[in-house]
Amino acid sequence: MSETRYLTAGLTRVNNRRLGRLSVRTRDDRELGKLLGFVVDPERGHISGLVMEVAGAGGSQQVASPLVPMRFDASAHALCLVDHDLPRMSEFEPDSVCVLDEDDLWVPFVHSAA
Repeated sequence: MSETRYLTAGLTRVNNRRLGRLSVRTRDDRELGKLLGFVVDPERGHISGLVMEVAGAGGSQQVASPLVPMRFDASAHALCLVDHDLPRMSEFEPDSVCVLDEDDLWVPFVHSAA
């Protein structure tokens, strides 16, 4: 079984814009946090979760949540939940997983061309 990977949001683009620290919002427009990156399942080759910075009583913390249906709101520069249900969140330490960099993103293209 492959280890989970972490991809920072700054390395990803939507509509030719780097995502960076998008606001992650509920369906009723409440902010959950700021997007930091994505949890990637390298075995399946897809994103399996979001990593966010959320405000808490003791300051901000990094959390991961499973990927749930969302839409990108370009005008608000935000990811918005489609459903009312909040995703389950757990503490996340990027240092505890392999972090992908720009060179890693080319690997699938090189391998498929061979």
